Amino acid sequence: IFFVLGEIADQFTSAVKKIADEGHVIGTHSFAHKMLSEQSDEEFMDDLLSSIKVIESVSGVDVRCYRAPGFSMTSDHFHRYSLLAKAGIRFDFSLFDGKASHGGVEISGRDLPIRFDTDAGQITSFPFMRSKVFSSSLPLMGGGYFRITPYALVQKVVRESEYAMTYFHPRDFSYYQPRLKGLSPVRYFKAYAGIKGGLRKLQKLIASDEWAGGSLIQMELKKCTN
Repeated sequence: IFFVLGEIADQFTSAVKKIADEGHVIGTHSFAHKMLSEQSDEEFMDDLLSSIKVIESVSGVDVRCYRAPGFSMTSDHFHRYSLLAKAGIRFDFSLFDGKASHGGVEISGRDLPIRFDTDAGQITSFPFMRSKVFSSSLPLMGGGYFRITPYALVQKVVRESEYAMTYFHPRDFSYYQPRLKGLSPVRYFKAYAGIKGGLRKLQKLIASDEWAGGSLIQMELKKCTN
């Protein structure tokens, strides 16, 4: 699934159209990438509808999937699932298991995926889960953690997990991107470590066809799109 910002779809129409033409599912990542905590319900709805309008206009496909900026969907904002449903969203990818920079929720013990019943319909949410490695719980399957984690360990996590999902931004694979200045050594490491081999690692993992959770997501999406 490609989650696209409305303002990006408005500027780079040919790229978004190409994604749709190649058969990928396109979802909205909001219009202007504002954290949910920075918006009132009215501002959230306006931003959401603006993003859906431009993305559907550019791509020619219905938008049924949503991912909140920065995993900023917390329990304080769960009432907005009703707003998402009213806007035609049926699948959500906004929840982060544990603490995140802009959000995070407690998910342990809940059935996956999580179903939110609203007055406007049901939304199925596929959270990003931490991986249990030895005695630790780490977000190995996304972004920088995925890039720096040895492939054998990533493969082991996928093989042994009943539910596994990963996420990336384009910058996770763009080795020749301009480097941001003024970052601390730790922040620089998180932003750029492992970029050179990140895409090859992901391609290898996809080719291994060991995704238990992948087929589940595909089946759920087909219910909506068929």
